[in-house]
Amino acid sequence: MKIAILGRQPSIGIAELESVFGGEKIRVLGDYACIIETEKINVSHFGSILKTGRVVFEVNSTDWHDVSKKITQIFERDFADFSGKITLGISSYGLKIRANEISKTGTIIKHKLKNHGVSIRIIPSKTAALSTAISHNNKLGLSEKKIEILAVRGGKKTIIALSEGAQNITSYAKRDQNRPKRDAFVGMLPPKLAQTMLNLGAGKNQPQIQALFGGKNFEIPEIILDPFCGTGTVLQEALLKGFEVNGTDLSEKMIEFSKENSEWFLRQFKPHGKIGKIYQADATDEKWSFAKNLSTVVCETYLGQPFSAPPLPKKLEEVREICNRIISNFLKNLATQIPDGTQICIAVPAWKTQNGDFSHLPLVDFLNELGYNRREFMRVKPQDLIYYREDQVVARELLVLIRSKNVTR
Repeated sequence: MKIAILGRQPSIGIAELESVFGGEKIRVLGDYACIIETEKINVSHFGSILKTGRVVFEVNSTDWHDVSKKITQIFERDFADFSGKITLGISSYGLKIRANEISKTGTIIKHKLKNHGVSIRIIPSKTAALSTAISHNNKLGLSEKKIEILAVRGGKKTIIALSEGAQNITSYAKRDQNRPKRDAFVGMLPPKLAQTMLNLGAGKNQPQIQALFGGKNFEIPEIILDPFCGTGTVLQEALLKGFEVNGTDLSEKMIEFSKENSEWFLRQFKPHGKIGKIYQADATDEKWSFAKNLSTVVCETYLGQPFSAPPLPKKLEEVREICNRIISNFLKNLATQIPDGTQICIAVPAWKTQNGDFSHLPLVDFLNELGYNRREFMRVKPQDLIYYREDQVVARELLVLIRSKNVTR
């Protein structure tokens, strides 16, 4: 049994896990974690998961006094004969507990192990849970000497897990900031979000996930397309997942950027994936020669002009109409070329209005007419899959779509 700690927008993380493992294998714990019935999970495969761990036991209480006592007993028992120095962090999720109380637990463990001659360093924290950065920088969960205890509320019980790693923020930064070609004007799709979208679009049907369970031959590639490839963020993350990547874009400049970034990525990270075709084309009328062989399509579509403040209704309607027309034409074009049942994930714009709500594209309510059904999830509502930051007006609504059978080719 594994546990996953969810990120800033939990619904997206839950949907990501469900896409890969199936909703029946997942138990949601509030807005902070999920239990997954699986023997294997790797945090580096997921963009919206902060940490993963192995469930070791449960405490029939959510009172920290009881939880702390049990953790201390088990830890002393299991590490009394340990050789070498231990680095230990403790993180709590969903429990009503202050950071200083967690620190006291760490101090108790340290004193008890000292009596056994075991050296231990406790990582201090000003919050109930160690940040991803602290966990990653201290390499917690990556060896038997680097330990993070995850105490997670599950109803009236507390689930105790040992971390198996946190998001590799160093790798994400390198994959984003060290690329030879970047362009803030066309938007900056975060690599983590691209990774999440690939999981939403491909689900289990991706080489990296299949290889984790020993069932993938990388010599037989799964093929992916990003028809709005921009600077190539989706392409590079798909390379890391083992796909043969193909990309098109209306801008010749963006094609040059994608090619250079993809070649750089191959040299730097040596992924199992390979580069297919990357060329200039209009996604609203292009006939992709490889469309019938695609495993999935993942892209950030046209998001329209940026706004620093919520636009006036007239301006918003104008921008919405332009985006809706372009994306609708793209979806209709794609539907005539990909096989029945193909699942895709696209990011479309949604705008924060002056009253704080989101304004959506009209096409969201007419997906059947465009040739698609919206994927239903067991554990989240599709309408909750909106990626945004508080200071942004233009959000990304993630549409997970399945090509329906009633499309006229």
